[in-house]
Amino acid sequence: MNAQLDPTIFDSLNARQLTPAQIAQSFIPPEGFFDLIKRNNNLLIGPRGSGKTTLLKMLQLPALSTWKHDRSLEVSNAIDYISVFIPTDRAWEKQWALIDQLNINSSINKQLKKAIFTTHTLRQMIDSFKYCTSEDLKTNASLAKFYISLSKDQEVALVKNLAHVLSLKVEIPSLDYVILQLKMRLSDIGVFINKNLYRIESVSITELEKFIYVEFMNAITILIEILNTAMKRADQKWALLFDELEIAPKDIRNELFDNLRSTDDQRVFFKLSISPYAEDLDLSKTTGSYAGHDYVPINLTYSRKENARPFCEALFKQMCRFYKLEDLTPSQVFGISEFDKGNEDKSREKSSYGKDSILYQRFKRLAKKDPSFVDYLTKKNVDIENMDKLTENERASKIRKITNVVCLREIFLNDVGNIRTIKKTKIFTGVKTLFDITEGNPRLFLGLIGPLLKRFVRTKRQISSIEQAKIINIAIDRFMALLRTIPTTEQTVSKKPIGLIEILDLIGKSFQSKILKEDFFPEPITSFIIDEQVPEEIKKLLGMAVNAGAIIYVHESEETPLLDSMENKEFRLSHLLAPYYRLPMIINKSQKLSRILNIETQIIEPLKKGQITFDFDKSGEQ
Repeated sequence: MNAQLDPTIFDSLNARQLTPAQIAQSFIPPEGFFDLIKRNNNLLIGPRGSGKTTLLKMLQLPALSTWKHDRSLEVSNAIDYISVFIPTDRAWEKQWALIDQLNINSSINKQLKKAIFTTHTLRQMIDSFKYCTSEDLKTNASLAKFYISLSKDQEVALVKNLAHVLSLKVEIPSLDYVILQLKMRLSDIGVFINKNLYRIESVSITELEKFIYVEFMNAITILIEILNTAMKRADQKWALLFDELEIAPKDIRNELFDNLRSTDDQRVFFKLSISPYAEDLDLSKTTGSYAGHDYVPINLTYSRKENARPFCEALFKQMCRFYKLEDLTPSQVFGISEFDKGNEDKSREKSSYGKDSILYQRFKRLAKKDPSFVDYLTKKNVDIENMDKLTENERASKIRKITNVVCLREIFLNDVGNIRTIKKTKIFTGVKTLFDITEGNPRLFLGLIGPLLKRFVRTKRQISSIEQAKIINIAIDRFMALLRTIPTTEQTVSKKPIGLIEILDLIGKSFQSKILKEDFFPEPITSFIIDEQVPEEIKKLLGMAVNAGAIIYVHESEETPLLDSMENKEFRLSHLLAPYYRLPMIINKSQKLSRILNIETQIIEPLKKGQITFDFDKSGEQ
């Protein structure tokens, strides 16, 4: 077997499954990474697969020590803090759910949950400290500043201090044993929960009092004091990296948000990752934290496709380097996009608008079967036979801005102007379109580009549009399967279920109708604004769609893309859904969602009559 085609780092689509060193092998930094490395509180915001976990893990010393990149030395020199990655373990969700079932008062309920969270954080901090004693750091010129020479006697003294302040029984004086004991503490909490929940025996809370009432920030501050003393660096700074906070209990999440605003210990700061939407995420109301003052928001979603292309190109080059194809260009692998073929003539020193050009032929074919297109050209004084004589400004305003819509109508309309039944996903192929579909989402990029690049390595030939279309269709099918799980409504005999897929279909088919069914219009509706007429149930569904990456918040670059409300915000569909609904990947005019959905007749009245229903209880709300 060709070793280059064996399973690679690029085959792992979820960074949770990878060690920091493994992530560093293929890491390409987006622009947001260079804001993240600064000594600030940060809020890292993005949907599934946008790279939040990867970016946080790349701040850890094991990742930095193995990362090979043009800017890796610059980053290592800039970082003067020890990073502690703290994943939100999904197993906690089960424990927290069990705690809620215990017959205990609310204050103890909260303390048990905080004890789990605090213990996990302390364990990760000690583990990060332990890596500072690694010989790997000692030989790394830019990271040797974090190296700690710890003799056995010094380790014994440190462990005694840790055991005292953390209320641990340490029989073996080693850092590894301290870490083990903290793991056992989490197990002890689980045993306490199970014994009381299943009434095996009644266990008093006093068994846990020695540590469950420890305050989170007090514990962090004391631990930093002890570890910094051991390092003989009293002012050593620490960055606590909390991942996937959308699944953390609200009380814990709010406490972390509160720490964005102020902490008594200036040696610690927070970098938090979270999905874009939740109803309880208004930082200014709940904690008094403000973007630009207390924390720097970092958005991992590209609302406009052009902004994602540099990252896609860099990630493609990194993958090519792995396969020893450094001189390979994306167009050699994927060819030219159907939507971009007019520009292909330019590269061949041919007129893009002359009678032998692709644009001319496409415009001519559409004009034969679409009278509304002819009307548009007439109103704009555009003669297809003389497009090459237009000025540059005229081409930009009258021709270039409509090429995507012309392409779709020419392909999907038959000779009498009706929509063809053909799927034609293969027109959504070629380098630019393929990159644009991924929107700079690393997980989606690897899922689409990885298999295609492997096929190129094996066959040594350009990947055909049919082969690309097959991979795109697989990605769409998987995406739609995911969306069907968030959430669906309970089906009954008397009520018609309505869920996220049904809402997206209404939006997508409305856009498609304006592009393909109605008269030609140069700037069709491609985005929507969630207005006050939209029922709260639909707003809730669409909030989950934002977190899944199915719809994208269209916002200005200076805005914080953190949504506690969907109302009066503009959104577009994910570009991955463009082939599914036959849509151009452009942002043009927007329309109120209530009008798109025909809310009054399709939603409001059926809701009042009980003909449709929303049921979130069984949907696994995110």
